[in-house]
Amino acid sequence: MPRAGSSGAESYNYYICQLLLKAGYQIKLIVTGDNFDTPCFINSTYENKELFKQTYFIRYKSIFGVTVSVSFKSYLRPIKKIISRLKNNNSDKKDLMIGRFITKQEAEASLKYIDPNSKFVIFDTIFRYHERFTTLDNPKILIAHDVFSERTKSFNEQGFKVLPAIEAEVEAKVWDEFDLHVAINEDENQLISENDKRSVCTIFPSYQSSLNSVLKLRKPKNKILYIGANAHHNIHGLRYFLAEIWPKIIHQQADAELLIVGTIAASFHSEKHSGVSFLGRVDDLCEVANECKFSINPVYMGSGVKIKILDYLSLNLPCLTTTVGIMGFIRQADMPLIEVADDEAYSKKIIDWLSDGDDLAIAINSIPNYVKLFGAENNSLRLAGCMLKALNNDN
Repeated sequence: MPRAGSSGAESYNYYICQLLLKAGYQIKLIVTGDNFDTPCFINSTYENKELFKQTYFIRYKSIFGVTVSVSFKSYLRPIKKIISRLKNNNSDKKDLMIGRFITKQEAEASLKYIDPNSKFVIFDTIFRYHERFTTLDNPKILIAHDVFSERTKSFNEQGFKVLPAIEAEVEAKVWDEFDLHVAINEDENQLISENDKRSVCTIFPSYQSSLNSVLKLRKPKNKILYIGANAHHNIHGLRYFLAEIWPKIIHQQADAELLIVGTIAASFHSEKHSGVSFLGRVDDLCEVANECKFSINPVYMGSGVKIKILDYLSLNLPCLTTTVGIMGFIRQADMPLIEVADDEAYSKKIIDWLSDGDDLAIAINSIPNYVKLFGAENNSLRLAGCMLKALNNDN
């Protein structure tokens, strides 16, 4: 869903919608899915009247392979909660859901709301596309978010089975159905544009600078910030970090504290770690950040851009991350992101920064210039130009 201040995918969708409004477009939102209930739409940002001219909700749920109305789902909610708890308690489970292709029923229901005079029809990831949409005469745009065949490969390398497993050839065939592809970084752009016939536009996630104005009272202590949604790659990375790296840090720096913000706390509710505080959702993220010296993102699988790192930069916090974490970010000499090669390097660099190592100040001071690379103005002009080109090619 396009929502500000939420998970990476939702924030990115919200940002794309803002760029479309700035370019002079009106937006009709069609929502398909099975993970929402009617009450959540009352006075909700889902129905943002400023952002969306109209919003339609198509609610279907697959029950034993049969697509039914979400109203029927309410009868199964208690059973679903029990099953969900059992799944969460099964630490050895290796099947991960990375998406859900919409059904034929959802696609046909969506077609009823698509105006044939609309300039474009925009799809949120390949999972929202169905062969029924080949009947559309409108130019089609894909907000790619990720190269899901690469994500499948990355998860498999860590011993996880991905559902649905996306093969590169299958993903490429879906890409070929679109007149324009919006890539989240240049690496993704290059993979999609391997076929010269595909038109690709890179729109890097925007840096939100509004939070910096409230960071004047910063009094950092020996605290580190981690922000995470309750997603597979976050859980996997944080669990590994707490087991293999954090104990080394606490052994040498007994007063170190890791503050963990976000819904990821739900997957660690029964765990206790010295020096670790699970804060869950917080009302004022800046207040938490003001106590921290820097941030971390220990992620070891996945692809695409880790938008939480831009959240860290908006809080004026540099970040220590992994090879996967820094993927897709622009490299330059002085930058607020430091890539660590292995567990030993990670623990040593964290201890160094907790002790106010020289390159911590360099990383902090590099934030203002580095974030200029993600200016919204350039993105707005770039997206508008790409859309105009796609429209002219269609005609």
